[in-house]
Amino acid sequence: MTYFEDIYKRRGRLWGTTSKEQLLNISKKYFEDYLLNGASSETIVIDSRQYTAAVHDNKDDENKISKHFLLPVTVSAGPGTLISWYGDYWLIVQKEKRSFEAYNKFLAFRCNNAVNWIDEYGILKTSPCYLFSTMGTKVENNFKIAVGKIVFPNLNKRLNIILPYQLIKNEQRFIINSEAWRVVERDLVSVNGILYLSLEEDLIDSFDDDIVNNIADSGKLNDSTIDIGIDTLSLEVGESFIFNPILYKDGKLISDASFAYTVLTGSTFISMVGSSVSGVKLGTATIEVYLIGNEELKTSCSITVVETSQAKKVLQLM
Repeated sequence: MTYFEDIYKRRGRLWGTTSKEQLLNISKKYFEDYLLNGASSETIVIDSRQYTAAVHDNKDDENKISKHFLLPVTVSAGPGTLISWYGDYWLIVQKEKRSFEAYNKFLAFRCNNAVNWIDEYGILKTSPCYLFSTMGTKVENNFKIAVGKIVFPNLNKRLNIILPYQLIKNEQRFIINSEAWRVVERDLVSVNGILYLSLEEDLIDSFDDDIVNNIADSGKLNDSTIDIGIDTLSLEVGESFIFNPILYKDGKLISDASFAYTVLTGSTFISMVGSSVSGVKLGTATIEVYLIGNEELKTSCSITVVETSQAKKVLQLM
């Protein structure tokens, strides 16, 4: 093989060893150039990280509530992912399936609302969502005039919500636009990563619902606590301590709760293995204990590592 033949073959394999592989890699390169120079390229944010995406109108959407986002295949995204773009959240509901993927093409709905709720452990949660009504006709067509007065028909008001998957149960209540709603149906199977909720109108509880902040059952806020018995701990170098957390929910002991531990600060001063912490060297550290399955329910403890207090033998010369 001559020198020139060797160079030719190496250049020929630059994009891959097969024609399909070469075509795919060349197409990925063309898409990268398209993102750099295309008129539809925009800066978006996913999970606090910025990306460049091509944003196209959805031609099948007459109401202009959805768009297509084209992203490199290296970007981790899928149904249930929230895209932040020009101050709005867009919820990915579908990934276009193609046999030849030089890029990912996602269909996303613009989130037109946000819902707040208090979960079973009293933690306040919030999520952008796409909210729409299932009323059969437009509202203005439901208003009828009789005897010179506007008559409001007695409708069975329902709302639908699409949001990233969350652990929300039936009968969960929401305050939306100063009205109370209750979950009557859930669908978390049709699209992986997406939770579909069907809500019916509920009665406002004037004692327990926070209309101003759109929080239903606000009296349940922070009704669960993790008790580890101490706020601060002093350990000698080489000494160990085992935590035994207890979960209380609405004042009652929950016996089957499981906990996890993480070192927030000072990881060089202590060693944490499971629920056991040991002093390594002089310094101060902070550990956090949280409920497995709900990391927002947590407590912390400050740990100070001190010198050993073992008695030292002293020899006195006479």
